[in-house]
Amino acid sequence: MIVDQMRAASGYRFDHGVSASIENTQVVLSHGRTGKSVAVTGTARCLLAPLHRGASFEELLAVVNQHYPGAKKVENALHHLLASLLQTGLVVRVTDDKQRKGFIYLCSFDPAARLVACLLSKVHSAVRLFLYAFLISSSCLACYLLFYHQAVPPLSQLVLHVDLFGVWLFVLLVIPVHEFSHAVACRIAGVPAGRFGIVFHAGVLPGPFVDTSASAYLTNRWRKLCIPLAGPITNLLFAGATATLLLSSSYLSLTGFGVTASTLHTFLVLCIAFLYFDTSPLLASDGSHVLEVLFGDDRLRTTACFGQRKAVQSKQAVICYRLCCVVHLLMGVLLIQQWNP
Repeated sequence: MIVDQMRAASGYRFDHGVSASIENTQVVLSHGRTGKSVAVTGTARCLLAPLHRGASFEELLAVVNQHYPGAKKVENALHHLLASLLQTGLVVRVTDDKQRKGFIYLCSFDPAARLVACLLSKVHSAVRLFLYAFLISSSCLACYLLFYHQAVPPLSQLVLHVDLFGVWLFVLLVIPVHEFSHAVACRIAGVPAGRFGIVFHAGVLPGPFVDTSASAYLTNRWRKLCIPLAGPITNLLFAGATATLLLSSSYLSLTGFGVTASTLHTFLVLCIAFLYFDTSPLLASDGSHVLEVLFGDDRLRTTACFGQRKAVQSKQAVICYRLCCVVHLLMGVLLIQQWNP
């Protein structure tokens, strides 16, 4: 009877509100609404990513066989695992993966990300770290000098005089590269990247995303941390490069392509705004994911911001997270004051 019911459904995915956390090197699946949780064995960890994005029984079976070739009675074990997860409400049946509300899948970044990660792996680790540190520090310095020398108009003036070409450059350049950097970070960390697409927050506000759910079964905290960090660092590098162009007037050589000072000003504002909101601990952003990885709790933002607390969560971690929220808000107020005197 279980076999017939399993075959009748086209696919399975985690229910909305299910999150994964690492507790004592063990992956625990928890449901935010019902409070139910299940510890996942090492064998089943390979199913976290496909269940997050939605997969058919045949796809799940292929994943298990790929990770554990030669294993016996895999099909029966998978039937019982899915039946258990369905019973606890952690997994739901779907008739079509495209019916996952609020998500539009466009393409996969994984092949290109794997190629870039392979090229980067050929560079000595010390050289890579030096290059990363140099680019980040140079971008910070360029942005600081731009504001110090008041080489950028007040924020209110920039908001009132938006350059449409600058907006299109941001949408077509920064956003895809931002998401692609997450995919590359996944591959560097040793896990595959999922599909790229658009998610509608609250069913209305669109935003880009790349599926990084495979990072759920990474046990190395620093490898896992690099995945959400990659996006904000990309935004910072774009902002630094734009600030450098404005400081050196190098953009004058690009006027033949329609790039003007107004274009770069609009582009810079969007890069900095994207960087700020993408690092906000209050939102389900890269910033909140970074803090959750650091504290080892994938539901810390929900607890700190909405009071939905688990027994295993540390009170000190919740206090520190809320303090980070306050500091981030103060930094935003300070930035606006300095930019718009």
